[in-house]
Amino acid sequence: MRWSIKKIFDNITRTLIALSVVLGLLATITFTLNSSVEKVDLILHQKALIREAYNLGREDIELSNIQLKGIVNNLKFDITKMKNAFAYDILGNYVYGHSIQYLNDLEQLSIKQLLYIEAAENYYYQSLEDLESRLDEYDFAQAEYEAKLLN
Repeated sequence: MRWSIKKIFDNITRTLIALSVVLGLLATITFTLNSSVEKVDLILHQKALIREAYNLGREDIELSNIQLKGIVNNLKFDITKMKNAFAYDILGNYVYGHSIQYLNDLEQLSIKQLLYIEAAENYYYQSLEDLESRLDEYDFAQAEYEAKLLN
């Protein structure tokens, strides 16, 4: 049985179309997994920054305030990076429709972050009066922020 040139090219065409579809699906899955890994890395980075801010100490309060401002800027920038990372989550955005829920979660995380930042700045304020209550507020805000991060 002889194969005609038309049958050979038809088989090659079908094979190339099937390979293109498979490679497209693999690329979509890869972008989604990369986005998920990046979001997890950002969450872990935020958690490390929170720990670093907590361990600054009050021995040199001016230096602690400067370091705290750098940590706060990094925390705020991480939220922006999390929004950008979700743009590449093709399956989450278009297939599963998680975009509204994810953006709501990021908004709630931003609120918790602002409360945490305010409590941290109050704690590292120069004054020593009400230091114990400010520490309690700082601990509470940190616990809420970490809980929201892990949620």
